[in-house]
Parts: sequence; C-alpha cells; structure tokens
Amino acid sequence: INMLARTTRAHCSAVSRRVRVPRESVVVTYSRSSGPGGQNVNKVSTKASLRLDVSERSAWWLPPAVRERLLERQRGAVTKSGELLLSCDETRSQARNLALGLERLQAAVDEAGAARAR
Repeated sequence: INMLARTTRAHCSAVSRRVRVPRESVVVTYSRSSGPGGQNVNKVSTKASLRLDVSERSAWWLPPAVRERLLERQRGAVTKSGELLLSCDETRSQARNLALGLERLQAAVDEAGAARAR
C-alpha cells in the first residue's frame, strides 16, 4: 500500500506541473480542405489552422526550458517570427478539426515538458 501511495503522489504532482496551452493564446483560421468529401469540400471551410506565438513576450506562461525544447522539436513548423503552425483537415467537421488541432498542440507542449521531467 505504501508503494501505491508514493506512486499516486508522484503521478499527481506530475499532472499538476503540466503546462496547459491557454486557448486565448491560439489564433485559429479556417479554410477549405482538400481531399474527399464531395461538394462539401467546395462549399465549407473545415480545415483548421492554428498559430501559437511561442516568443517570450507572448507565451509568458511557457517555462523557458519547455519553450526551447518545443522550438527544437517542432523546428519545421515554426516560422521565422516564432509562431508554431499546425493544421488539421482530417474530418469534414470544422469543430472536430479544431479539437484535433488543439489536442495535437497540447501534446507537443506536453512532450516538450515531459523531457524536462526526466
């Protein structure tokens, strides 16, 4: 039981240190998606494009070590001005594409933060 309590405490403290991406820090735009979908593709803007400015002045909530690892791991998706770009057009639903994009963005930040904990 003692081992279980220690494991649970360690898990809880790791979860509480997780860096959450504030939704208001993410700029979202929508555009027409490519691929299958019939006439829906030509009429509805379902592709979600997300931009997160990871510079120190804008992403003050991001610890410096996590910021550095995020920029390093996502260097192909970061603009010269320091914006992390991510897009999702996997579904025919604008809301679902947004949700998937936000999940991926949070996962990238979590991955950069997890490297710190090791």
